[in-house]
Amino acid sequence: MSALSSAAGLVPTPLAALPGIRHGPQHRAGRPFRAAIVYAGRGGKKGGGKGRSGRGPRGGRGSGAAAVPGSLDSPKAVKSRKAARAEVAARITAAKALAQRLAQEKAAAASAARAALASGGLNQLEAETQRAVDDVVDAAEAAVGTVPERGAAGVSRAEIQRMQAENKALQALVQQQAEGSRAARQRLKRLKERYAQLAIAERAAGPGTDSSGPAREAAATTGSAPGPSAPVLASASVEPDASELAALLEGLASDQQSAATAGMSSTASGSTSSGSGSATAGVGSSSSSSGGRNPGNLEEARKKLRAAAEAAERRGEAVFAYPTNAVVAGQRTQVYYNRLWGPARSGRGINIKAGFNDWSHIVEEPFRKETALDGLPNSDWWVGSLEAPQQLYALEFVFLDPATGTTDNNRQKNYKMALEGATTKEAIAAEREAACHAAESKRLQELEESEAKLWGEVLVAADREADVARAKCRDAAAAAVAEEAAKVASERRGDALAGFTLQEGIPGVFSWSPSPPPAGKASTLLYNKAHGPLSGARDVVAHWGYDGWWQEDITHAPLAQLPPEEAEKMGLPRDGEWWGVDVDLPSTVATVDFVLSDSDERMWDNNGRADFHSSVGSALHAAALETKLASLLRAPEEEEEEAVELAAKRAHERVLARARAQRRRREVQRTMLYTDPVTPRAGQTVTVYYNPDATVLRGRPEVWLRGSWNRWNHPECYMPRRMTPADPSGNLGFLKATVDVPPDAQVMDLVFSDTGDLHGGFYDNNGGLDYHIVCTGGTGQSPLLKIVHVTVEMAPIAKVGGMGDVVTALGRAVQEEGHDVSVILPKYDVLRYGAIRDLTQGRDFWYEGVHTRAWHGIVEDLKTVFLEPQNGIFWVGCVYGRNDDAGRFNWFCGAAAEYIRTDDTKPDVVHCHDWPTAPVTWAQLDGARTVFTIHNLNYGADLIGRAMASTNVGTTVSPTYAREVSGHPAIAPHMDKFYGIINGIDQDIWDPQQDEYLPRNYGPDDVTEGKAAAKAELRRRFGLSTEDVPLAAVVTRLTHQKGTHLIKHAAWRTLERGAQFVLLGSAPDPRVQGEFNQLAGDLSGQYGNRARLHFEYDEPLSHLIYAAADILLVPSMFEPCGLTQMIAMRYGTVPVVRRTGGLADTVYDVDDDRDKAASAGHIPNGFSFEGTDSNALDYALNRALTMCYSDKKEWADLTERIMQQDWSWDSPALDYTDAYHLALKKL
Repeated sequence: MSALSSAAGLVPTPLAALPGIRHGPQHRAGRPFRAAIVYAGRGGKKGGGKGRSGRGPRGGRGSGAAAVPGSLDSPKAVKSRKAARAEVAARITAAKALAQRLAQEKAAAASAARAALASGGLNQLEAETQRAVDDVVDAAEAAVGTVPERGAAGVSRAEIQRMQAENKALQALVQQQAEGSRAARQRLKRLKERYAQLAIAERAAGPGTDSSGPAREAAATTGSAPGPSAPVLASASVEPDASELAALLEGLASDQQSAATAGMSSTASGSTSSGSGSATAGVGSSSSSSGGRNPGNLEEARKKLRAAAEAAERRGEAVFAYPTNAVVAGQRTQVYYNRLWGPARSGRGINIKAGFNDWSHIVEEPFRKETALDGLPNSDWWVGSLEAPQQLYALEFVFLDPATGTTDNNRQKNYKMALEGATTKEAIAAEREAACHAAESKRLQELEESEAKLWGEVLVAADREADVARAKCRDAAAAAVAEEAAKVASERRGDALAGFTLQEGIPGVFSWSPSPPPAGKASTLLYNKAHGPLSGARDVVAHWGYDGWWQEDITHAPLAQLPPEEAEKMGLPRDGEWWGVDVDLPSTVATVDFVLSDSDERMWDNNGRADFHSSVGSALHAAALETKLASLLRAPEEEEEEAVELAAKRAHERVLARARAQRRRREVQRTMLYTDPVTPRAGQTVTVYYNPDATVLRGRPEVWLRGSWNRWNHPECYMPRRMTPADPSGNLGFLKATVDVPPDAQVMDLVFSDTGDLHGGFYDNNGGLDYHIVCTGGTGQSPLLKIVHVTVEMAPIAKVGGMGDVVTALGRAVQEEGHDVSVILPKYDVLRYGAIRDLTQGRDFWYEGVHTRAWHGIVEDLKTVFLEPQNGIFWVGCVYGRNDDAGRFNWFCGAAAEYIRTDDTKPDVVHCHDWPTAPVTWAQLDGARTVFTIHNLNYGADLIGRAMASTNVGTTVSPTYAREVSGHPAIAPHMDKFYGIINGIDQDIWDPQQDEYLPRNYGPDDVTEGKAAAKAELRRRFGLSTEDVPLAAVVTRLTHQKGTHLIKHAAWRTLERGAQFVLLGSAPDPRVQGEFNQLAGDLSGQYGNRARLHFEYDEPLSHLIYAAADILLVPSMFEPCGLTQMIAMRYGTVPVVRRTGGLADTVYDVDDDRDKAASAGHIPNGFSFEGTDSNALDYALNRALTMCYSDKKEWADLTERIMQQDWSWDSPALDYTDAYHLALKKL
């Protein structure tokens, strides 16, 4: 019987024999239930002391439950039912504790076996141990398999007696098998020595030695370590209880029935028997059967370990490392901890939690009891290992009890330890920075290579579109000529001539020579002046045209009197006074129409008001005329080719512009998201790279990717997949995941979260817009939308401010993406009807008792519906400016909603613009969603607030303006659906390379020459001096919003610096206009021909000023977006702006905003200032003037660069498309 069981006064009891312990739930399929042996108390008081029955069979002192008498007949054995129950409860508790311990030991044994296998050379030991475990378990099961189950309640005296009898019988069995148990322990010692010697041999070989090398082989075969003795501990290599159990079970395998009892006894005795044999310590075990091993090495190692522990205690340290008392970088180091020195003095386990390099890398490892150090005073040493990273400069750690959570953090100072092979924080930072730079450079290089490859494909596509545009242009020109020829032929033939009487001549009045006059040749018209109304006239003049006076194309020529002999030769009557004139007849005419008069046109002969009409010989019939006219109407080849190439150039540029917008999006986004390939290809796989450190998921332990295709309209979704590090070195924060792209994918939809659950967690969904990446090669068609804009302004037919430009340009840009776009606006009497094509009346309907007509037309290629109420509320000569604007526009909103509900259009999204159309957002729209855009919050705030509450998505015209107004009561409650999207400009209208209002067209390559020509022309028109000085300009409405006080100051400051100043604009406020009238006089009086102020908006003149100016000033107090600064840059004019609203989003200071520009995908392009006073303006204006004066090369480079920036609607159109899809999402 083991020392432990003897000392505790316990005898083995089958676990299944205890009341309340059932084996059913623990049964494993395919194997019988494994019973465990527990020990019941035999004597001794709780907490120690001599038991009431004296010593047990081997004299051990009782430390278990209350004593159980050996005979129930003894008076001392009489117990109350309460005491019996307490005893049974104690047994159950002991059984549970031992069951838990046995489970832990079995797991430890398996772990030790796996570790041995991994280290090489212990395969045989593992196999032997496992076989022994299986055998003894089977024996234990057989021994107790017939023990009946017991309940936990109502224990009778008979049951107690029966359990005591079982205990007594088991005790006797253990005594009978004592000899076998001792033999088993001897075998255990030999196994432990073999294991420990092998570990010592490994340690002696030194760190970094191959575990499969000669040292291991020698240790495995001879049991001795190579070379000089190396007393290095093998404590961390072996789990003591596990190895002991495995060896013991192997020794007991021959007698299965008795081995169950003896094996458990030996297991229990492992930690207290003499010579412990702790495999953790790996020292202190010696045996004559060790196969030639040197027990002196083990003893020396044991002594050194104990000496190290004693030295740590003398230093007052609870922790030390062995053998060097230092943690080695890049290696695993044994660390020892004296548990009695900390708050967690008791418990089954202790863990070390270590933080390397300022806790940037944290590990937690379990420690084990180190029995080799038992017996040292005031100590309870535990051992574990730490594997330090190669890049190491700092280490701190604490100890914690995993069961209770008790932590020893060295009195809040954490434990620290000396380091070997460590570096410095700065060196690691430098190394990591270099590695990061290298990895980032590689990443960017790969992206640039992918972008370059993609751009090559874009160029091919652009060339293809240019060829298509050439063919279309030629076909369109031919079709236009044919259409015009057919129209002309119809007008000059058939019914056009039906009402005329055709005469080749009238005897005695007129005749032709030759007759009839031939088409395409000259013929002489002969007229007898004496016959009629012109007989008294001094002279005769002929007025002729063709084909029934077609287009009233009339030729006038005087007639000459013919001599009588010549008239006679021509066969004319001798009694007349004949006059004649030669007429060149075009080849296309069928009739000649003419009348005659005197030179004063007082006397006329018009054939009695019927005019004269003569048929033409060889006239072309209608079909031949069409062919003839088509050849004549066709433009000269050189002119036609010029038009063709212009169309091809525009088509080519449109492809490049849209591709640049997509590329700029990717460049801005690729700091946190990109794909390989950069545009996913349908039917292939795509790898998504995502950097959570640059997003709202920063610091999350996991990141999951999920999404779908085609704006979430695809039947397939890819389920959440966990993203893994893209760079094994950890130098980049990017994670990656691979997705299969379906063959019909047009767009990839992505969101990211910190959980794989379908619901819950934190999300990065791009502020609600989700991430979308365009795919290529997909079958089918991208999901297209029907968008209807409801507005009260539209350029160029009803333009008042910038809103009209936005409606038209945005609509065209979204339409070019393939979507169906139309516009609804009032039919004002002040519309520019000449800019409306194909205007036709549509259906009528009634709204609020008003008869309303719907007209249809095409404006800038956009389908447009004009609503005309017959009560005349829009026939007032203006768009705005009446006291009933709100009422008129409210009626229009209701009528527009009624039209949408009752029309077949059925839009997906209705886009409403500013306060005049706010009521549409809360109208019934037959299921359509709404997007509401705020162009200026200074007007109609109440209506805007209600619209923001009603609309599905709200936008404004720049991100900065969105932030500036975010606290407004109309906006603040709805920030979750409010977005800022920068406006663009129509680059077909504002294009210096094709601008008809410039004296010379130019581009980035010849910007200097082009602007010089424009400046010369502007100076000529305004009478400005021709000196070579900078020219600053202002093009704006003169309102307080535009910073009128700063405009005045800028005029004076510019002139003080020797430059020139021009202004184009007017003030709606008479008082403000008066101030500027005064300013114009003052500037003219003081600076003469260096300043001009033009107080009337002139579109062609604005084009010339944008091209001529060097600097454009925009000192607005607030500016939702602003277009003039973008137009100026398009023409190579440098903007000087106040940093607000859209000005802050488009102008990046050349000195202060380089990083900001790069993050937005732009370059520095102007000068800006913050304040609202003159000093703030001077900060920017002076820098601009100084560069323009003193660094002309840098200035020229700047103008060339800003001309190449893209301020088109291509990128905003993509953002608005995202907003439309967001509005359609089922929230």
